[in-house]
Amino acid sequence: MVIDRTTKKPLDSVEIQIGPYDFVTDSTGFYHMRRVTGDLTERTIKVTKHGYQNFKLTLEFDDDQIIYKQKADSNYNFSKNAFSVMNDTLIVHLETE
Repeated sequence: MVIDRTTKKPLDSVEIQIGPYDFVTDSTGFYHMRRVTGDLTERTIKVTKHGYQNFKLTLEFDDDQIIYKQKADSNYNFSKNAFSVMNDTLIVHLETE
């Protein structure tokens, strides 16, 4: 799910890239991974929307645990509280430019 960091409202038409797969959020801020088959070897999620700062997050899997890693990158926003996880749903909080 992708929301506006200030208003907390869902954002539509946000582009999500996970490896070779591209998705777009709907009016509720959600995207659906329908075309993905097999294991994803690329675990980096890139989130972009015109007028907002880009966001990138890397997922690592350790046994039954998911580790979320955000690294500084000049092309992507790196700010505290830029994402959260609720009920196994990753929520990205995009900030306007």
